[in-house]
Amino acid sequence: VTYVYGDLCSAALCLAAMWGGLRWNVSSKRRYLVISLVCAVIATLARENSLIPLIALGIVFAVIALARLRWKALLWGLVLLLPLLCGNAVRRGYEIRSGREIGDGIPAEAWIAMGMQGEWGGSGIYNGYAESIFGSTDGDTELTRDIAREYIRRRVGEFRENPAAMREFYRYKILEQWSEPSYASLTLTGKRADEAESELTRLVYFGWPADALCRFMNYYQNIVYLFVFCYAVGSWRRREGIESVLLLIAVIGGFLFSLLWEAKARYVIPYMMFLVPYMALGMDMVQRGLLRLWRRESTGE
Repeated sequence: VTYVYGDLCSAALCLAAMWGGLRWNVSSKRRYLVISLVCAVIATLARENSLIPLIALGIVFAVIALARLRWKALLWGLVLLLPLLCGNAVRRGYEIRSGREIGDGIPAEAWIAMGMQGEWGGSGIYNGYAESIFGSTDGDTELTRDIAREYIRRRVGEFRENPAAMREFYRYKILEQWSEPSYASLTLTGKRADEAESELTRLVYFGWPADALCRFMNYYQNIVYLFVFCYAVGSWRRREGIESVLLLIAVIGGFLFSLLWEAKARYVIPYMMFLVPYMALGMDMVQRGLLRLWRRESTGE
């Protein structure tokens, strides 16, 4: 449920929203704008983190508007408010139906504070801190926010006093999210696999298929990173337009978010999907370069 109706759904809809937005900017056809808006709203309702790639699209439109004096692109900045408004409308609808007010819940500061804690299992991983603080304050959002902010200030002070520890902490936090090729899929979906009646289920999670799958995903991830790097170098040299690196901007946003929030490899899945087209472009660039080199060697030029 988490992967299919959350991460994969929102990632696919974000891709559609970005495609529709770019098509609308080029063609001015309203149907593309409608597609983009609908996909953006549903993606945000599925996962609020979908705002990161949508903000990336807003950045691209802002640059287009300023550099090319295409002021209609600035409309996307206003459009970004629509998914947020729809989310609030859904919450308000449940309040009306239930007759009970929905509180603000756990503030973002509590999750950021948890993301700065070192645990035996990793850096910034889930440890129940946010729920614990929220529960200890009897669900007081403002008091929880104050406690979390105080912890963040203390932790920042510790990092300032020991920069080496800070670098080590965030190095591990990056690695455990961006170099974990299964993206916690086997861990998060197989919590009771050892109790399954099916021998096939136990084999997939604990037998040779699990090892083979992880090896394949590790090779694939390395290939993605290698050829995305090749594309980035080639694109920088060719000075391509900002539209061509829209997905890379979204990936950068996701990377920065992963430094702040709870560390979980699962959150990286959408951004790896965004990198796959650049992997293909990088392969094409390398292939073309090798062909040109071979032709020069063949002709003696």
